[in-house]
Amino acid sequence: MSVKQGKQTRIDLNTAVIGLARARNQKASAEQKLEQSKIDLTEVLGVSPSDAVGVTGELDVTLEDLPPTSQLVEMAQSQRADLKAAAARIAADESGLEVAKSLTIPNLKVFGFYDREEGSNLFGAGVSMPLTVFHDYSGEQRQAAARLKTSELEAEALRLATERQVVSAVARYESTAVRLRQMNESILERSEETLQLMQKALRAGKVGASDVLAAQDNLLSVRQEYVQVQNDYIDAVRALEISTGGALSMSAGS
Repeated sequence: MSVKQGKQTRIDLNTAVIGLARARNQKASAEQKLEQSKIDLTEVLGVSPSDAVGVTGELDVTLEDLPPTSQLVEMAQSQRADLKAAAARIAADESGLEVAKSLTIPNLKVFGFYDREEGSNLFGAGVSMPLTVFHDYSGEQRQAAARLKTSELEAEALRLATERQVVSAVARYESTAVRLRQMNESILERSEETLQLMQKALRAGKVGASDVLAAQDNLLSVRQEYVQVQNDYIDAVRALEISTGGALSMSAGS
């Protein structure tokens, strides 16, 4: 209409046509992603993919304060199944070492006897001890000690790895929490306010439609970035829960 009225050029019209085509492609891509997300949701819910599922309401991501990092590390080291398994291996290897040591110590046998010889009563006692001449079990003891040492080193390495995972997860969580708070309070709200002001200015004849479209496009970009930050936050929450072995359970939104 603007081209016919001489207010816009043919170049402007071509730009608008290209923009419309891009918008339609983006919409088709978004619809495809939406359908795939619904299929993924049915898998998580354990229902048939053919069932009609949907999500209503707004994604509400609640920021929560974390306990001290040292406390989270202690929770992880007492809760994680892999650390419990490592402790069980150490206990088993300690028992194996004790058994190997017992084999190197001869079993002493104490005995007594009674006999008669030429009208006399003979009483006596003695101690017997087997001599391990051919096999002293020292090799078994060294092997058991080596297994115990290996289990202890592996358990220590696992404890250090757990601590690094928790510290890393905490840093990731705090970073995404700051980004989410800034995005919500500063960028998103101001972008929405800018669009509202541009719409009022358009009705008052102070700006053109292209200015409003630019504000709308900026708001869409900001919302997409906001959704990505929310995803990053949820991933950070999940990393915290995994690193602590489920000892920490947080709300990732509803």
